[in-house]
Order: sequence, then C-alpha cells, then structure tokens
Amino acid sequence: MTLRELLAPWIKQIPFECLITGISMNSMTAQYGDLFIAIQGHKQDGRDYIPSAIAKGVAAILAEAKGQTKHGEIHKLHDVPIIYFNQLNKMLSAIAGHFYQQPSRFLRLIGITGTNGKTTISYLLANWLSLLGETSAVMGTIGNGIFGNLNASNNTTSSAIEIQRFLRQVCDQGVKFSIIEVSSHGLVQDRVSNLNFAAAVFSNLSQDHLDYHLDMVQYEKAKWKLFSELNVSKRIINVDDTVGKNWLVHLPQAVAVTANNSIPHNWPGYWLCARKIIHHTSGVNINFNSYWGSGEIYSNLIGEFNVSNILLSLATLLVLGYSLKNLVKTSRKLQAICGRMEVFSAHGWPVVIVDYAHTPDALAKALLAVKMRCQGKIWCIFGCGGNRDKSKRPIMGAIAEEYADYIIITNDNPRWEEPQDIIEDIKCGFINGNHTNKTVILCRSLAIQHAIIHASPQDIILIAGKGHENYQIIKGKQFYYSDRIVVSNMLKLEV
Repeated sequence: MTLRELLAPWIKQIPFECLITGISMNSMTAQYGDLFIAIQGHKQDGRDYIPSAIAKGVAAILAEAKGQTKHGEIHKLHDVPIIYFNQLNKMLSAIAGHFYQQPSRFLRLIGITGTNGKTTISYLLANWLSLLGETSAVMGTIGNGIFGNLNASNNTTSSAIEIQRFLRQVCDQGVKFSIIEVSSHGLVQDRVSNLNFAAAVFSNLSQDHLDYHLDMVQYEKAKWKLFSELNVSKRIINVDDTVGKNWLVHLPQAVAVTANNSIPHNWPGYWLCARKIIHHTSGVNINFNSYWGSGEIYSNLIGEFNVSNILLSLATLLVLGYSLKNLVKTSRKLQAICGRMEVFSAHGWPVVIVDYAHTPDALAKALLAVKMRCQGKIWCIFGCGGNRDKSKRPIMGAIAEEYADYIIITNDNPRWEEPQDIIEDIKCGFINGNHTNKTVILCRSLAIQHAIIHASPQDIILIAGKGHENYQIIKGKQFYYSDRIVVSNMLKLEV
C-alpha cells in the first residue's frame, strides 16, 4: 500500500508517492520500508526516536502533531518524510485497520473486559469452540495465537497496530473466530476503537489499576466504553456484579447472566440463570435455565467465580447461535486453565493451588473457593506488584488474614520498588495482633518450599498473584521464575 492510499481518509494531499510495507511503533524493531508511528505515550514520546527509526531505513514517519506543528504538515529529515497527525494515538486503530484491510470485519471477534476472569472466559470460549470442531485465535494475558499454540504476550491488550496485524494474520490462516481480552488501559488508549465486535462480555469490576485511573469512577468509565462507544453487536453482562446490573438500564438488548438469581424483574432481553449449583472436590455441577432452554453443565473448574465465567462463556456462544445441546454435551471436556486455580496434588503432600489472583476481590474469591474444599488448614502465599496501585496492598493483607490460617508474604514483581516497602504496606492491613501465623519470606521459591514442607496433607496451599507467569521483575531486571515449576518440582509432578 502506498502512503497516499493509507492516509487518504485523513490527509487528502500528499505530494509524493511512497510504498509502505509495514507499520512499526518500536524504533528498535522497525524495518526497511516501514511507516514508523511516533506517538506520545504514557511514559515516553515516540517522536524522540524518529532519528533511530530513520537509521533503520523506514520509508516515512507518521508523528503526533500536538505541541509541534499543524495536522497534515510534512517535514523531512534525511530525506525521509515526517507527516504530522492530530490525535494520532486515538486514530491509530483506524489507520492500522485500513492498512491491514479491516480484518475484524471477516471474523467473529469477541471482546472480554472486567477486572477478573478475562483470561478464563477467553480460554473457555476457545476450548469450547475447539470441542465443537472450530479453530479460534486468542489474544490476552497468557499469549497470542491459534488456540493450543500461543506465543507469549507483553500486555493483556496489545497495541492497536499489533492487534490489527494479528487479526489479519489469523484471517489469512482461515480462522473465523477470535477472542481478545480488552483491558481498561487498552480502552482508554483507543487500542481497540476501530474493531468490529460480534460480542462483548463484561465479567466484573473491583479495585485495580488505580495508579492509572486514579479512582473507581474513571475505571468503570473505561470499561463502559466497550459497551457504549465501540462497534459491538451482542453484549453479555454479569448482573451479579453491581456495576453490570446498573449498566443493564442502558442495554435493553443485552444478555443478562447470573449465578445468584439477579436478573431484574420483567427483564425484556436475553438471559441465562443458574438454578442449582453443586460444588464438589473435583469441580462443579451447574443446573441452569435460559432464553434458549435449560440444561446441566459438569465442569472441573473450582470456585464460585468460575461458575460465573462458565455461564458468561455459555451465554456468549448461545447468543451467537451455537446449539445448546452441543454446548452442554461438550462441557464435560472443558479443561482447567494454566495458572488459574490450577490444582497440583501428590500422595502424602498438601494440595497446592496456583492462581493469578492479584486484586483484593480475586484473592478473596480464591480463598473462599479453597475454603469450600479444604479439610485442614488454609495457607496463603502472596505479594503485591511494585510500582502499581499501592492502595490495594493493605486490603489484600486484611483479606488474607480473614480467610487463611497461615500467611506467607513474599515477592511478586517488586519491579523498581524496595520489596520490604511493599511488605510493610501489606502488613498495614493486619488487624489481629497475633503474628505467629504470619511469615515473611522474600524469596518466592523458598516461601513455597517452606509451606509445602510444613503443611499437613489435609491442608491446601494457595499461591496467588503470578499464575501462568514465568518471570519475576526485581530491581528492574527480569528473571526466569515460575510458581508452577517450583510446585511441580517439589511434588515431583510433570507440568
């Protein structure tokens, strides 16, 4: 595509022709013939890296005009054109969509947002589709790619360019169904603004990312954007969540989903409601009724929150036209998700559960799920991320104290913060003056080993915060580390 063709919808007169073979935002990975995008980011200004991109042989630069010049003005540096563009970050999804030929128009694209549950719902959807004989693609926290063959991802929601490029790639591979986790950051930064969603799912809203959004009002506003401003065909809402239930007033055609009989009286839209839920040691049975009929699902996922995740996934596929009978029939084969309430057990050892819970709400729900199946004592190993929302640290400390019998505070990803400062913030949430059941072991692997050695076989150890992650960031450096590998080595299991 030529530069003139690419920018024609926004800039009418470009007095030269220039072939663009790719789009890049990273001057280190930019290639010959690329259009380099220089935006003002949250922490860095891409315009500072224009000389580096030119040195890589990019064909042209598209740069944010704000603070430098007018929209549409063209300058040159070393004979490389620099086109200035107003609100470039906001328009980047549309520009990338135009370059990659609007791939979301040729897919059934599902967007999932909420504080917790995004990854589980995306994997349940992809797994269910696989059981029905369909191939799907996934973009999210654990990775990006065709389901069953993912590449690691850096962010929950990738950049606007990466999303459009990925969707084009999977389209070209014949994939017809794609699922993307949509973070609040991604919504505020317009990374998904030019996508066409066949459906959007809301899981829940609780405290997180207040270092970025500052307060819960702005956090909710970010999530609401997916349902109120973007191009979405079907909306699936968890009405057990107060925010979700409030949103229903503005979404009369939404699918209302509940595990707790929370659907409003005389609700005119689609609905799905659990009638009876039976939790047992190997999972859960969910008897449900819905707009499409009734049935019963058997799943090996544990925890009340996973009941909600299953119901939201089921409702999404039902509203998209999939057979209730086939969905119920295949539900028994749905697999547990890597690092999401993942159970490790070996004879003579305590059961260990690895989970990604890193918010107050997620930690509370994970501990409650453990309590439902624990016959001995509950151990909780957790920390909090550095250079992130500090206000949730004492709250998580209080939650651990309320639900766990033994607590080990350890490193999560301290990043650039002093680990001991994070520990002290967590300890501020402790109310009980008895600290004999609370231990600090900064080395995460040693904390896990200590718990496994000292817990009895009837106990359950919850290791919260990192889940699937295979790294730690300490003093700004990334090291290989995995809770799952540490546990499996201790229990002599294969991951």
